[in-house]
Amino acid sequence: MAAEADKSGKTISNRANAPFNPADDAAEMFVIPESWAEHGSHPDLHTDLGESRFFATRVVSHPDHDEILVRYYSAAKRSTVTRGYEAVEVDGSLVPKVVVEKGPKWFRASISHSHRRAHDLDSRVDTNIVADRYGDAAVHGVFRTEDVL
Repeated sequence: MAAEADKSGKTISNRANAPFNPADDAAEMFVIPESWAEHGSHPDLHTDLGESRFFATRVVSHPDHDEILVRYYSAAKRSTVTRGYEAVEVDGSLVPKVVVEKGPKWFRASISHSHRRAHDLDSRVDTNIVADRYGDAAVHGVFRTEDVL
């Protein structure tokens, strides 16, 4: 499923359509929880459409907003995509609302997205998160969804 048709989150193409600025002093950034990476889904990759796999690496929340931003990173393409998810508080933490309403598979642990419409970013930190959460195959672009499903 292409990113535009995926209703679990909204692709943030620029700061103008983001609900808040991730650089705001009140915003909090943290590494994607292991449980999100483990239980989230990995939609089919559409290489025929020029898409690459991007893995969820970081989450940014803001106390004044009921939305979180999730950074997806492709180590193979050295680029990033950000998606916004409506969020709710569960046990003192913000989680994607879709997870509470429909279950953990509705959170996209990875997405299929056109690397031509991604933002270039060579991030050693994000590469390390991808390796830690999804394995070395994800870093080298040979991740197979059947290995985690």
